[in-house]
Amino acid sequence: MSESPVRSEIVAQHDEMRSLVRDVEELAQRFERALGDDPDLGSELHSRGLELYEKFGSHLDREQELLEPVLRRAGANGEKLARRLVNEHHEQRELLKYLLRRLSQYPPTLLIARELQHFAGFLRFEMSQEEANLLTPSVLGE
Repeated sequence: MSESPVRSEIVAQHDEMRSLVRDVEELAQRFERALGDDPDLGSELHSRGLELYEKFGSHLDREQELLEPVLRRAGANGEKLARRLVNEHHEQRELLKYLLRRLSQYPPTLLIARELQHFAGFLRFEMSQEEANLLTPSVLGE
């Protein structure tokens, strides 16, 4: 049996974000080791952080477009799963808005570097949970 096109697209986006997450974490750690006193590194961290936030926002849009209708048709728990996805995405968008406001402070501070690292860990966890619990053959109706 071939993999679901919905799963394939979402996992491909997750893989792209994982790569960007690793870059942002590495930059944030280097920025911290420099005690926030490296303007070039701060500029790069700012740019890559904005890129991560933008990619995450676009991903949420696409995921909701692809996954929500599939979840709604996923048997007895389908509506519940779809509502959970919508609610989680709403909370994630609120977090994203907050973080974007914080990152708009330029140059980045050590606190913002730590926030980026925490956000990276949050994203990694959310993607793995989603892949394990929502992007399965039983939920996707395969």
